[in-house]
Amino acid sequence: MKTERVKEFPMKDQLFNDYIEAFDKVSDFFTFDPKEEESFQRRMETMVPKPFEQRKELVASLTAYNRSLGCSHKVLRNIKKLKEKDTFAVVTGQQAGIFAGPLYSIYKAAAVISLSKHIENETGKTVVPIFWVASEDHDFQEVSSVFVPGKSTKTEKISVLKPYANNISVGNLPLPKDIDDAIENYEKLTLEDKYKEKWMEIIKSAAYGSGSLADWFARLMSALFSKYGLIFFDSMDQHGRDFSKSIFLAALQNHDEINHVLTDNKHELTAKKYTPQLEWDSQTLPFFLNTPEGRFSLVKEDDHTYTANDPSKTCFSKEDIESEIDKKPGRFSPNVLLRPMVQDHILPTVAYAAGPGEIAYYAQLKNIYPVFQQEMPVIFPRLSATIIDEDMTEALNIFDLSIEELFYDHDDHLKNYLHSKEPFSIEKRFDEIKQIFENYYNHLGNDLVEIDEDLKTLSEENFGRIRHQIEYLENKTKQKHRRNEKKAVQLYENLKENLLPKGNPQERMFTVFPYLFRLDQAFLDAVTDIQPDQYFQHIALLVGDDKN
Repeated sequence: MKTERVKEFPMKDQLFNDYIEAFDKVSDFFTFDPKEEESFQRRMETMVPKPFEQRKELVASLTAYNRSLGCSHKVLRNIKKLKEKDTFAVVTGQQAGIFAGPLYSIYKAAAVISLSKHIENETGKTVVPIFWVASEDHDFQEVSSVFVPGKSTKTEKISVLKPYANNISVGNLPLPKDIDDAIENYEKLTLEDKYKEKWMEIIKSAAYGSGSLADWFARLMSALFSKYGLIFFDSMDQHGRDFSKSIFLAALQNHDEINHVLTDNKHELTAKKYTPQLEWDSQTLPFFLNTPEGRFSLVKEDDHTYTANDPSKTCFSKEDIESEIDKKPGRFSPNVLLRPMVQDHILPTVAYAAGPGEIAYYAQLKNIYPVFQQEMPVIFPRLSATIIDEDMTEALNIFDLSIEELFYDHDDHLKNYLHSKEPFSIEKRFDEIKQIFENYYNHLGNDLVEIDEDLKTLSEENFGRIRHQIEYLENKTKQKHRRNEKKAVQLYENLKENLLPKGNPQERMFTVFPYLFRLDQAFLDAVTDIQPDQYFQHIALLVGDDKN
């Protein structure tokens, strides 16, 4: 598999563009420049080593969890390394989606594997890759659907129905009753390929051996990346919750300060013409209360009283919440604002591999970290890519397109191609005919005025009907021409839909398995071999068959 840089790529906001291309413009919002190699060493030097007892419990918890996923010996060896105080981690995370989620989840995993090797080589320190499975997230809509490139130009959507009511963490959701239908549809709608049977069996066995949606996601991701030593961490892990007591307490006790910091940061971002991505309610604590009915926010009523946004509207004093955090930390889970602090409190995070949206979130958090006696790690962009197979490459050549041109003016490219295949210029010829008739009728109208003024108006109406008939014939001619070029039109539509399915980046829509059906593990080998310096640009992955 070859890679090519894509110089222009749509769907990115200005803050992210500046982050990867002009870091000086956004340096006030981040602690480390990801392009400076010394950033990793500096981050390591300022990190406070995790206590041995915490590392020991973390290793025990990670070992049990990853073994339950069917991990490799390489994963277990990497987990064992975390006992040592000078072992660091490159971390990423994602919500637990069906069929392992969109391609960007795969690119995140590949990024931490490659980046951990890179940092280890640069610093001489031991660095392991860790994937944070966001199993406590309750946004079911976000994880319940995937798209696949169908057997025609159509992009196919596959969804599962929600098993229970709102606000339930996906880690607590059993597999939906229609999971068999979803898997059957996935198999039916995807193209047949050499390794499809193998990977469909992995999909099925992972699902039928799972107790929840999050478990299915983690089992699939482990099957994909265990070979490379990728460690998985369950965000609902009880040991992690126990470790996080101090973070929840600090968030409660410093709620007002956190609001002030976020407000000041928002003003700074908007002053530089950036749009803040992280929305927050100043009256709501940055963590949830977990109940049997789901996850609910805690809303501040006054300095000493909070109300749970659950059906019962239960009231808590500040002292009640402090006591619950101390005795039952599992009753609480962080929101998007607090999750990075919880994550970095549990794990020795030297760097975090983030997508464009996450980098925008992190731009609002730099001054939140000191509230928790922490420092923002190196925020490194994840791999961003578009897969271009042999059929797409053939289409590029036929239409004489560059990779950059693919992302813009699709219909103009097709129009120009069809025009080049016309036996004569259809549009020009019909424009000439319309002009001839218009000239004749203008002269005729001037002559008719001498007989009766109304005849000029009648001639204009008559010409309008003639023009309409000419345009009707023109459209029919163009339709016949397009029909004659049906194969080219089909090829172009397929190219367009595979490039930006439903107008969205491929990495946000398609899953990895259609590419594994064709290329097997070689696809993942190639993706994990992409070097981190290529993460600062969107790249095209040019793939062939398994012999290349």
